[in-house]
Amino acid sequence: MQKKLKYIKVLTLGVFSLALALVSSCNDDMDAVIEHLKLDRVLSPIGIEVRVLNQIDARIIWEISESVDYYVVEVSNDSLEFNSIVHAVDVLPEDVPYTVTLEGQEKYSVRIKGVSSDSTISESKWSSYYFETGVPNFINQAASVATAKTNSIELKWDAGISVTHFLIKIDGSDDVIKRDISNDEIVAGSAVITNLISGTPYIIRMYNDLKQKGEISFQTLVEGTPVYPTDDLSFIIDSVPAGDTLALYAGDYTVFQGTLDVNKPIVIKGVNPNDKPKIHIQFVLGSGATDVVIADVEMCGLVTDSLGTESVADFPLQITSAAGGDVYNSLKVNGCVIHDYKKSIISGGSAVFTISSILINDCIVYNIKNDGGDNFDFRKSFVGNLTLSNSTFTNCGTEIVRDFVRMDGSAQGNTYDDGVNSPVIDVDHCTFQNVMNSDATMKRFFYVRWSLHTILSTKNLFADMGMSVYSNQSLTQQPNCTDNNYFNAVGYYDIAGGAKVVDNGNYTTHDPGFADAPNRDFTVSNEDIIFYGIGDPRWR
Repeated sequence: MQKKLKYIKVLTLGVFSLALALVSSCNDDMDAVIEHLKLDRVLSPIGIEVRVLNQIDARIIWEISESVDYYVVEVSNDSLEFNSIVHAVDVLPEDVPYTVTLEGQEKYSVRIKGVSSDSTISESKWSSYYFETGVPNFINQAASVATAKTNSIELKWDAGISVTHFLIKIDGSDDVIKRDISNDEIVAGSAVITNLISGTPYIIRMYNDLKQKGEISFQTLVEGTPVYPTDDLSFIIDSVPAGDTLALYAGDYTVFQGTLDVNKPIVIKGVNPNDKPKIHIQFVLGSGATDVVIADVEMCGLVTDSLGTESVADFPLQITSAAGGDVYNSLKVNGCVIHDYKKSIISGGSAVFTISSILINDCIVYNIKNDGGDNFDFRKSFVGNLTLSNSTFTNCGTEIVRDFVRMDGSAQGNTYDDGVNSPVIDVDHCTFQNVMNSDATMKRFFYVRWSLHTILSTKNLFADMGMSVYSNQSLTQQPNCTDNNYFNAVGYYDIAGGAKVVDNGNYTTHDPGFADAPNRDFTVSNEDIIFYGIGDPRWR
């Protein structure tokens, strides 16, 4: 047994002395060093981070030092000068992170020092951090939206808070109307806004002088040709002029069920977005349906015919082209619930047509079987821009696993893939759960075989995606990925499973902590997902 003589060295660095003791060892050649650390000052806090939750709650985090008995935390709103302390508190190590509620739209700084109960150890120096709070929202969203009428809305907020006026604008417009808030309205926490335009999206912001205190987005109820659950929806669509708006009142529409041809520009909207009419329809858009809007309705594929026979419709939306080469402008689906269809969400199949844009926004889609079709299926057509935004998709392509977005190109006989036409697919702030979920078959989220195309994937939440991947096809271009989260969705960021296209940006893999996924409640509990605004906004 060979003994190895070790060394002793003493360093004095002002705030501590470090002694490395002389030891001997009968062990292997690994040098064993015993360290003794004696501090004469508490180490300054490091790793300070402030997360502003709910716009005004500052959650302060820092690393804990063993020698600290408590921390002094001071918050100032003078940006690192600390001449205007608005909050001071002693915080025990076990109470870190520490949260303080502050004013919105303010610049703040926080400084922290550690203190030891040992009188021989000096308190640490201050460590500081700068941050800003966001815009608070004291408006009661649900209660206010529920009061929306064709030309008015009653805004409700926390009674008694200091507010001075509203700024009212149509969403997308630059024109703003100022409306003062009376003392009586402040006391009541309520004000009726009148002279609005029916069927119009609005944004109203509430202010206290220059500081915003709340914001609400809503849509006034629809005025148009009234339609009731006892009406024949097919007959009415055939009867109204091109460009008309159908205002569907709440209820279950069972007089007409099944395939419904649309051959004119039309708007089909639920009167009340919070009480959606339920229609059992497969819309087939043919020549002449150049601009179609379907909004605030529940589209259900479970169909019962006049003889009482039950079946499942193929698609909620199908685009056809009887003569070939039809040109469509836009299809917009907004604020809808879509469920229980046999094949696809939107199908172009082998129809030959062009459409400038398709938008799916603020929708919940579930139970799409994919029996004979991909979720968004375009094989001989050209979709200029396909946008999926602020929506949730669950249980789509799980029984029969197919691809999510399919666009076939020239090699598959699509004459629109000419090296000039270039589709854009934009998937933004969506939640995907149990979509194309298979443990046996690899399917693609993007199955795009065009020579030129652009794919964007921004702040989406993917969960429980089985063996599916972004793509394993050489013709599918690299998506521009930004701040997505993948949970049980390894194929979207790891090529080990056979993917050829994976996330090329910053991403996370947090468990979102869904409230009740089996019952389609995807409210998230993970703080990072909430803080960074990932997934369908309705669940945060």
